[in-house]
Amino acid sequence: MSTDQAARAVLVDVADDRLSAKVILPPGLDLADISVMVVRARAGEKKLAWDSGAEAEAAGLIEAYRAAPEQAHERVLLTGKAPAHGEHGRFVFEAGMDPATLKVPGPPQAQVTAAAVDHYSKSSFVFVESGVRIGRVIAPTAGEDGRDVLGRALAAKAGHTFELLHDESVLIEPDGSVMSRRGGVLEHKPPLLRVNDHLVVPAFVDFSTGHIDFVGSVTVERGVRDLFRVRAAVDLRVVGLVEGATLRAGRDADLAGGMAARERGQASVGRDLKARYLNNAEVEVGRDLTVENELVNGRVVVGGAMRSPGCCVAGGRLTCGRAVDVATLGSESRVTTEVVLGALPELDGLAAQLAELVPALEQRTQKALGDLVQLQSVKGKLSHSQAERLTELEFEVAEARGKMASVTQRLEKLAELTKVRTSVELIVRAQIYAGVKIIWNGVGGKGGWTLEIKTDARGPLRFDADEAGRPRLRDLTTGSESDVATLARVVWAERASKAKAA
Repeated sequence: MSTDQAARAVLVDVADDRLSAKVILPPGLDLADISVMVVRARAGEKKLAWDSGAEAEAAGLIEAYRAAPEQAHERVLLTGKAPAHGEHGRFVFEAGMDPATLKVPGPPQAQVTAAAVDHYSKSSFVFVESGVRIGRVIAPTAGEDGRDVLGRALAAKAGHTFELLHDESVLIEPDGSVMSRRGGVLEHKPPLLRVNDHLVVPAFVDFSTGHIDFVGSVTVERGVRDLFRVRAAVDLRVVGLVEGATLRAGRDADLAGGMAARERGQASVGRDLKARYLNNAEVEVGRDLTVENELVNGRVVVGGAMRSPGCCVAGGRLTCGRAVDVATLGSESRVTTEVVLGALPELDGLAAQLAELVPALEQRTQKALGDLVQLQSVKGKLSHSQAERLTELEFEVAEARGKMASVTQRLEKLAELTKVRTSVELIVRAQIYAGVKIIWNGVGGKGGWTLEIKTDARGPLRFDADEAGRPRLRDLTTGSESDVATLARVVWAERASKAKAA
C-alpha cells in the first residue's frame, strides 16, 4: 500500500457540534506509511485547529496502532469548549420568607409527641416588620465564550435581567437586597412582591392559619373557631361566625356574622363595634356599639353609646357611658338583665390610678420639705456634703411638687370630661320586662339610683334623670311623663350604701 493510499485510509471524524474530532485507523495498514505527519495532513484537510495537544494524541495513537495493527484504533484528537451561557437574574428569598413554601398547619394529632407543640400558634402567613430583608435580586451573568475544533469562537448568550415588580412597601437596595418598608403580611404573586398592611384570611381562622396577630387591618372571610385569637392593630372585619375566640381591634370592628362565645369568647375594640349579634360574650368597646339583632347574656362595657333600635337585650350586664337605644330589654323568662348608665370605666380606672398616686406624692413632698427646712436652718457655712444634700432636697421638692401638680391637673381634666358627657339616657322601643335593673351612676356630680322594673311595659319609653338627678320616665309616643314608681322600685345609691354599711 502506497503512502497516499495509507493516508486516504486514515479517517478524521468531526462531531456535528464541532466540539470534538477523532482519528480512526483501520486494521492492516502498512506501518511504514503511517505517521503523525499523515494524521496531521488529514486533519488539515478537515481544517482542524492543530495544536500540541493534537500532536501528542496523534503520536499516542500511532504508537498504539504499531503495537496491534490487526485491530482498528481510534482516538480523540481535539476537544472544543462549549460556550457557558450566562445565568438569568433571579430573586431569592431569605430563609423562611417564601410564602409558597409554608406548609398549611393542621389540627393537633392524637398521638403523644416528645415535645409539646402549640398548634394554635402555627401560621400559614409570613409576617414581617419594617426594615427586614426579605430576599435579594441576583444580577445576571454575561457567560463565557467557547471554541470549536476548527478554532472558531462560539459566542455565549448573556443572562436576562430580572425585574422584580413591587410597590412602595418594598425597597430594592443598590446591592440587590430587598427590604420591607412597612410591617404587614408578605405577598408574592410572581412577579409582584409586596408587604400588605391589610391581611385577608380567605377562609376560617383555625388550625389552617393559627392565631392572627397583625400590625394593620384584618378581614376574615369566613369565621373564627373556638380558642383562636385574632388581633388587628387597626380594623377588624369577620364575615362569618365568631365562636369562643378572643378578638382585639385597635380601631373599629365589624362582626357581620355575629359572635356566639359560649361564655369563653372575648372582644376588645378601641373605637366602634358593629355586630349582627353577641351571645355570651365579654366585650369592651372604647366608643360606640351597634348590635343588629340580639345581645344575650353579655358582659359588655361601652365607653360611649349603644345605638341599636332593633336589638333585643336579655341577660347579663350592659354598661354604657352615654345613651342606650334598644328594641327590648329583658325577657319573658325574667332573666336577670342589668343596664348601667353613666359609668365611664376607662376614665374611672384612670382616675383611680391617678388618685392612688396622691398620698405617696404628698408624703414624699412633706418629707423632703421638712428635711430641706431643717438643713436650711443650720447656722454658719455648710459642709461640702451638706451643700450637696441641700441641692438634692431642693430638686426633690421641686420634682415632687411638679408631679403633684401634673396629677392634680389630670384629675381635674378627667372630672371635667365626666361632667360634659351628657345625654345619658335609656330608650326602649318595643318592650321592657319585669326583672330588669336600670342602674344610674351619678352624672355631672349628681347622685345615683337603681330602677328595679316591677311590671312589663310597652315602649317606646325613655329613662333619664332630671336636673336634680331624679329618675324620669317619658312615653315617646305621646311625649307625656309618667311616675317612675308605677313601673319600677327606686333604690337610691345613698340608701343602698347606708344599708350596706349597717
